[in-house]
Amino acid sequence: MTIERLKIWREIEAASQQLSELAHQKQWEQLSELEPKRLQMLKRFFSEPVVKEISSEVASGIELILETDREIDRLVQQSRLKITTQLQKISKGKRVIGAYASNT
Repeated sequence: MTIERLKIWREIEAASQQLSELAHQKQWEQLSELEPKRLQMLKRFFSEPVVKEISSEVASGIELILETDREIDRLVQQSRLKITTQLQKISKGKRVIGAYASNT
């Protein structure tokens, strides 16, 4: 049982690493598909108490997952800001074109 739980935990860690890679590659659609799957894995894993034999590895893994998630959040926010800025420029350009067109 302990070996099986550890295997599941490592799958969760691998999914977290994959999420990080997807965020760095700006693969937002794939990230949004994988994240709910990882959440379900976490829910299933923590639906039972963590046995003492693997508790230290799980605790270390939680810290890494939290750090990874913070980095993903930072990358998402950067991307949103960049997209928002681009949309504002497009909107401004449309207003300028509209104003020019109405004055001709």
